[in-house]
Amino acid sequence: MNDPSDPWWEDPKHAKENVLAAFGHLTLSFQALEFACSELLSGLVASKYDEVGLQIASSLSFRLILDLIDTLFRSRYGNPEHLKSLGHILKTASELESKRNTFLHSKYNIYDFVGDSIRLSRYKPMSKRGKGFKNERYEFDPQELINCAWEIKVLVSQIESFVTQLNLESDHFLPKIRSLDVEPPI
Repeated sequence: MNDPSDPWWEDPKHAKENVLAAFGHLTLSFQALEFACSELLSGLVASKYDEVGLQIASSLSFRLILDLIDTLFRSRYGNPEHLKSLGHILKTASELESKRNTFLHSKYNIYDFVGDSIRLSRYKPMSKRGKGFKNERYEFDPQELINCAWEIKVLVSQIESFVTQLNLESDHFLPKIRSLDVEPPI
């Protein structure tokens, strides 16, 4: 995976395409996270790997997948350390989903280069009960997309390690999480 500190998207010849590739990288990274969580859920639903858990997960929102993992895990594993680790994973997954949703459900304007960097603006129309409607505009650095994709990939690795650790310490077997390759195409 590209190092998030390497601004590969700043190539002036391909700025727009590279920013769009960063959105694609974020999307694929999140898909790997969703798949890892679906496989974890599948392992909690069945004692052996089968597709029942994946069938259940495919009909649920990401938030509901996380909620069901928490519920099933608590009924199977009582170790407070494991519960704390899972709590951290689920909280981080939820926060990263929120970040990803903010990025993907906004409108963007890509401007010409200013000096050596690209400038973008993100527009987010928002309506909340009691506060009304507002259309907010934010300056946006494409590096935020790469950083979020990187954080997601790190979390997928943490889930894989968590499952491996559980299998070493417990009578309950969870299937190994099958990684998806989410390297950017650039």
